[in-house]
Amino acid sequence: MPAIPTNEPEELRAGVQWEWRREDLSGDFPANGGWALKYWFKKTGATPGNFSIDATADGVNFAVTVLAATTSAYVAGDYTWAAIVTKTTEIREVDSGRLKILPRYDAAANLDDRSHVRKVLEAVEAVIENRASKTQRELVAFTIGSRGQTFDSQESKSALLELHSRYKWLASNEDARARIAAGLGNPRNIRIRFGSP
Repeated sequence: MPAIPTNEPEELRAGVQWEWRREDLSGDFPANGGWALKYWFKKTGATPGNFSIDATADGVNFAVTVLAATTSAYVAGDYTWAAIVTKTTEIREVDSGRLKILPRYDAAANLDDRSHVRKVLEAVEAVIENRASKTQRELVAFTIGSRGQTFDSQESKSALLELHSRYKWLASNEDARARIAAGLGNPRNIRIRFGSP
């Protein structure tokens, strides 16, 4: 069984159980000292999907468990969140961040769960190999910055190869971050670059 994270995950999937802990609040806001911790999530964009989660006390620490039956109803998308602790009349915000909720696998027949980087990389490779669909060609043209791109000129071919190199590098960084998040790699042994290649 994987270790339970000790902070809020940046991505979670609807339809499965969520778990994390906060063990860094015990000094100022111990869970067994009358403090309660609640998370408020607000969905960005037009589609509503706001919700809240109550943490439970686990000694001096807080634990969060949300059953799959509950997360199944959450709307996929990007959220902001705030962690609020309360004790009688005291109300304090102790943290905030962003969360991406991924759609349920069992409820999306045609789910394409790849990242934008993966989609662009596959499309670029398909264009290079002259097997791209219309949608893939449009995605690559849009990414390059020219909707009318034909990819026939030497200039456009050079741009295509440069784009391929960049997105191959971005995909490699995604893999490294995923391994680190899953506890499969040591960050000191994996170099991750966040700027331009």
